[in-house]
Amino acid sequence: MQFQQETLLLKNKNKQYDTPLITGVKNYIERDYLQMHTPGHIKGRGLDDEFTTFFGKNTLGFDLVGIPPLDYLRHPTGIIHEAQKLAAEAFGADYTIFSVQGTSSANVVMIMSICNPGDKIIVPRNVHASIVSGLILSGAVPIFISPEIDPIYGVCHGISLENIKKTLEAHPDVKGVCIINPTYYGVVTDLKAIIDYVHSKGIPVIVDEAQGSHVHFHPDLPISAMEAGADIASSSMHKMGGSFTQTSVINIREGLVNLDRVKENFSLITTTSASYLLMASLDAARKQMAINGEGLLQRAIDLSRVARNSINKIYGLSCLKPEDLSGSSSSFALDETKICINVTNWGVTGREVENILRDDYRIEVELSDVNNILFIVTIGHNECDIEQLIQALRSLASRFEDGSIPIDLERIAKSKGAIRALTLPTLAMTPREAYFSKVEYVDLDEAIGRVAAESVLVTPPGIPVLLPGEVITKDITDYLNYCIDLGLSVQSSNGLHAIKVIDDK
Repeated sequence: MQFQQETLLLKNKNKQYDTPLITGVKNYIERDYLQMHTPGHIKGRGLDDEFTTFFGKNTLGFDLVGIPPLDYLRHPTGIIHEAQKLAAEAFGADYTIFSVQGTSSANVVMIMSICNPGDKIIVPRNVHASIVSGLILSGAVPIFISPEIDPIYGVCHGISLENIKKTLEAHPDVKGVCIINPTYYGVVTDLKAIIDYVHSKGIPVIVDEAQGSHVHFHPDLPISAMEAGADIASSSMHKMGGSFTQTSVINIREGLVNLDRVKENFSLITTTSASYLLMASLDAARKQMAINGEGLLQRAIDLSRVARNSINKIYGLSCLKPEDLSGSSSSFALDETKICINVTNWGVTGREVENILRDDYRIEVELSDVNNILFIVTIGHNECDIEQLIQALRSLASRFEDGSIPIDLERIAKSKGAIRALTLPTLAMTPREAYFSKVEYVDLDEAIGRVAAESVLVTPPGIPVLLPGEVITKDITDYLNYCIDLGLSVQSSNGLHAIKVIDDK
């Protein structure tokens, strides 16, 4: 029996060497058909020479459109279907869908697949803006719960099982629960315990796994959504899985969700002209992670540990560590490939450090916020990259330490004082009702007490400070003004100082 199981596992792994989508397109290209269809550049011949020289013949030849030999993403039965089957096996899902519109569209699909208009869904308040888009399009009624705020780094962590239990007791009629796992900063909650409990109530769980497409492929990384028993999960393969920007997967487990409904919702919002370059990169990334992922991720984990240990010895800096989460009711583990560095003891914001690293050291961060900068260590990094990063941070630290860059003590106090949880705003109407209401624009400071008709984001990571339908409080306007003063990217539809609100006249 054991021999048969080992043989089956080996056979399944050997299948992961296949790349049906890439192979199918390459075979089609080699037959050199006369293309009397889109795309109009026809293998690059209609494009500027500078562009075609830079990108090359193979890349431009791969830019094709859905035709019978190449399958169709919205209703796949051929090479795309085969590539998605291999991805499902790799992720431990019953079915996988390729998204060429990122996890943003995948999140909309997830919400629409478990909620009808008026259905309640439990949602962490630190969700990505795309989850809000899903609420608007589905007409679902969000029951928001607040994440834990880290007292040192000032970032949102996870949602505790106790918080989920309390919210379900208050709202037993909810139709679904949404969990973010991991967060942008790599913190994960006790996902399996939450899913087991929610499932005991017969309720499906969807997981925004945008930051965790890699965790399934190494035993030392946090548990993946599919391993934990999630019903649907969206994973940004382009973030940590190695595929092209804009590519993602939707992993589905049948039972509490209807697969046909997921497919229909995906077809409703996805393009009819899916890029074969993007889909091929998903095929290639899946193969790489399934075959070599553990080894490549081990290197990334080792490099991140070297970086974290070294950075924690640098003047004025501290890195979020796994042991920092001990004792937390909502933060179960840390994805070590994320390196969150607090810079407040330098008397500057994370955004200012980001700009210095870019301008003076030619290093780009993953994101910056009021208190931190965040780096990710991926399967594409090597020892030289980490050494360059450490040397740059040491150099910059010496400039603060010797006074070359003055330390603003008042700024330090102000930044640390800003680490607090914003009071959860009152939801006066659903995001969908607010979005389709009559609106007007008012200045930020005149908006207190009004109902927001749009999302207001501080990006990255794109977590809304204000959502459509929420009552605007002074706490919120003070925080937004604070972010504006610090030069952070505050996004609203009509500029930094105006907010779209419900016209209640």
